[in-house]
Amino acid sequence: MTGSGKPAANKATANGDGEPVRFLKGAAISVWQNSGDDDSNWTRFAKSRWPFRSFGVSAIRGKYNIDKCSDFWNNYERDIKLAADIGSTTFRFSIEWARIEPLRGVFDMEAVHRYHQMLDCMAAHGLVPNATLWHFVHPTWFEQAGGWTKEENIPAFVRFSVKCFEWFKDKITLWATFNEPTCYMFLAFIVGIAPPGRIMDLVTAGRMLSTMLKAHTATYRAIKAAPGGQAAQVGLVSHHITFEPQGTGILYGVSKVLSDWMTYWWGWDVVHHWMLTGEFVWKLPVLGVWQRWQDPAGRPPCDWWGINYYSRGIFSWYLAPSCRECSEFGIPMYITETGIADARDDRRALMIDSYMKATLRAVAEGCDVRGLYYWTLLDNLEWATGYTMKFGLYAWEPDGSVDRKLKARAGASGDRNRLARTCGYNAHKDSPANKHDHELMRSLLDTAFQELVQERPVLGIEPGVDSMEIGKAYRVKKYEHRFNPEMLQKVESAHSTIMLSQLSARMKGKGVNKDVAYADQEPLFPWRPKRWDATPKVIMVIGAMQLGMVAYGFQQPALSKTIFCGLIGIAANVMKQNAIMPPPKDPEMATEEESGRASRNFVRGFLLGALATIAGTLLFSIPEVLVSQAKMTLPVIPGVPNVIVSMKILGAALFNWVMTSFYY
Repeated sequence: MTGSGKPAANKATANGDGEPVRFLKGAAISVWQNSGDDDSNWTRFAKSRWPFRSFGVSAIRGKYNIDKCSDFWNNYERDIKLAADIGSTTFRFSIEWARIEPLRGVFDMEAVHRYHQMLDCMAAHGLVPNATLWHFVHPTWFEQAGGWTKEENIPAFVRFSVKCFEWFKDKITLWATFNEPTCYMFLAFIVGIAPPGRIMDLVTAGRMLSTMLKAHTATYRAIKAAPGGQAAQVGLVSHHITFEPQGTGILYGVSKVLSDWMTYWWGWDVVHHWMLTGEFVWKLPVLGVWQRWQDPAGRPPCDWWGINYYSRGIFSWYLAPSCRECSEFGIPMYITETGIADARDDRRALMIDSYMKATLRAVAEGCDVRGLYYWTLLDNLEWATGYTMKFGLYAWEPDGSVDRKLKARAGASGDRNRLARTCGYNAHKDSPANKHDHELMRSLLDTAFQELVQERPVLGIEPGVDSMEIGKAYRVKKYEHRFNPEMLQKVESAHSTIMLSQLSARMKGKGVNKDVAYADQEPLFPWRPKRWDATPKVIMVIGAMQLGMVAYGFQQPALSKTIFCGLIGIAANVMKQNAIMPPPKDPEMATEEESGRASRNFVRGFLLGALATIAGTLLFSIPEVLVSQAKMTLPVIPGVPNVIVSMKILGAALFNWVMTSFYY
């Protein structure tokens, strides 16, 4: 878009001089997550114990904090070379405001010089820099002044951004004002796991997002107005996640309400509407619209749109995320982050392969996608989750046991060649030099669709089956062919083909066919309820056993009966887990994953049974609480010595029956 808010032509190029641009691919990092700093909002938060100080709970999960980091600040030459070594053509990084301006109005020129050194190093390795001006971190003085909750703080960020542009404009063309404003809003003001750590402060959350979007517009216009600003490409990076309800009956109704509000609180609908109309609308439950304003200039100015996409957002009742209609903005797109937290390193190669194919297909189908960045280069401190999430292409451990080791299955061999083929992609659709590129893209597209049709039989599925059936078929086929490497490869390839078809549909802004819906999802909460198609025999047998316990408990009420209900549930759940993921028949021939399956099945079955028992007992304890508060006396039921205890037994039995029969 231009400064007036009108969409820019699709032929706009990254360097602004009319020359064709390459399809960029590389890794993305946050300097703070790999370096820390002396003082900032996140450094203070990371070292605090809010909001559970009294319980001694740290804000960062795990043993190590940001003071144990890979120190990109002093090892940038080494790390930038690592990015180049795996075939990158670009490098996305953050310019840390807290390092540049540690005190209001005081700029650290040594920090500015260090960034010049980083940019020179990128240039030496042939990497196009993509700089983010705000990546969750800002100076402490800005936080103490109210941060993004006060509009009067916007000029401070604009001043910092213009300074950075003046210093680095000769070395940086791609600029992002903000990284994931909506994600930060959710983490900082709704769930409280980012500074300032507020929980369900929905009013302030809306105010913060409103201020940040206004700051984007002000910063864009200030950079464009600066000398040389018209050559800069200034964009905005957003976390793309929406939630869609799944289920039937009452569960669908509940998931529909939750999905609508979760989508809203993650902010994608708000930002999407703002990008298309220039109108900001923030709603609160029950109260409705709380804040509304319209930019007099209309649609906000933006030269490119950054998509941060992670396939890991399923919530209870199969709420699944999807990217919607990014092409409507009429500006180029970059996949600025996509990755997988894969501690076992057995899914990353498949993910990279699938998403690169999907991106190629999206380009072939006409989407103006100009680059892809994998998150992230090295294992780093993933905000509140600490070092427990392993996104990096290179392994790094804070205890010093591993230092920048390329992960064996990171896809750096075959995928490097595939990525390299895209380096010469020319964004100009009508360029003679680009004719061959588009023929190649179209060929890839046609081949991918043929594969989708041909490879369904490999998994034993038909068109129209839902995601649960796809997942089950995938696990079953992997187990069946575990001793046949050739067939295992075909199974992985078939599953990958179905997965990639979904991302391509999302990037085009289209709906997802039922046969590929949610096939690429990794659970955000691994203990989420998942349907298990238990046989009528299992449902009846477990139901009869628990019904017997209820009848026994009503005759002789005692809390020990809830334990028996739980033991029945635990035994049934363990058997169910073994039926879904069978332990190996021959332990000596089992893979590492299969050898630990029996113990994992037991632990999961035990936890499910225990959870059902506790939840059922607590829920059915509500009558006891109400009676106590109202100082009432329950009527005596003939043959039932203690109604209160009997209700708890009923709750434990009912929850265990439901957990065993319908979920795993």
